[in-house]
Amino acid sequence: MTAGNNPVDIQKLVVSARSDNAYDSSIFDGSATTPQYSWIQSVNSNNMLEKFEKVELNITLPDELQVKNNARLSLEIKPSTGAILPVFVTTPASIDNVMLLV
Repeated sequence: MTAGNNPVDIQKLVVSARSDNAYDSSIFDGSATTPQYSWIQSVNSNNMLEKFEKVELNITLPDELQVKNNARLSLEIKPSTGAILPVFVTTPASIDNVMLLV
């Protein structure tokens, strides 16, 4: 939801990523032929994220953005209208091949 409780069109959403040594302006593009998102809770069957709905974005980082332990990563979620939502994370001090990051 953007300011004023306006819905967000998931198919027009763009996510960019930045690590300490790389930047990708579009690691997620809702208009891809294979959906990169799944609805967790939906009120109707359109592609608009509306009040009381939840959607999960499935993002695979390209090789140049793969991060090591104790590395910073920032994501910018850019709806077609409204403000950009920045997300900043730091990877754990120890990383295994398979981990659950909550």
